[in-house]
Amino acid sequence: MKETSIDRVGDRCRRICGEARDDCFINSRKKINCIADMVVNKTAVMSISLGALMKSNDPEIMKKKAEGAMRNAAELSNWIKYLQMVPDLQALSSLVLDAVSEEKRMEIRYPLPAEDEGKIRVVLPGGQEAVLADFSQSGLGMVSAEQLGNGSEQHCRLTSDATGPHMDVFSAKVMYSVPSGGGYVTGMRIGGVMGQGAFNFFNMVNQLLLDIEMQGL
Repeated sequence: MKETSIDRVGDRCRRICGEARDDCFINSRKKINCIADMVVNKTAVMSISLGALMKSNDPEIMKKKAEGAMRNAAELSNWIKYLQMVPDLQALSSLVLDAVSEEKRMEIRYPLPAEDEGKIRVVLPGGQEAVLADFSQSGLGMVSAEQLGNGSEQHCRLTSDATGPHMDVFSAKVMYSVPSGGGYVTGMRIGGVMGQGAFNFFNMVNQLLLDIEMQGL
């Protein structure tokens, strides 16, 4: 059984890297410790939330603890996906630490990878387009040519030259829109996909970046 397990790991390594490498990630104790620390902390918080949920009979507390566990599970998944987009542990660690130190936001806001800057745009009502700058599970930052009214509701979709417009239209509320460099930096909180309710915007951006990569752009 142990031999089969080792063979499967070896097969996976060969599929990803093509051959054994001396600089393999697994051989870097610092990188492993960094990833392990982030994963352990997040899973520990999830375990505490689930433990409190199981001990409680109060529906409100149970709902709150379940939502907390789900939020942490989604954020851990986002960390790993972001590492695939931007293979830089130091960049990810700084985002995580910033979120912990100033956690006014409930979610980490991830900047679009430098090599993908300008590739994803937000189509606004009326057909205007803004450049996506950063994103989270339920929010986004963008650079727009025109200022949007604070508190206004917008129906938007994502687009790129490689994929064309995304089929899903999502609702978003403008949280701020301030002048910057000849345009406007605008932050929006997303309500959900039209007709579908809540959704994970991070996953939508991640999938679009994968589609762009598949197109070779």
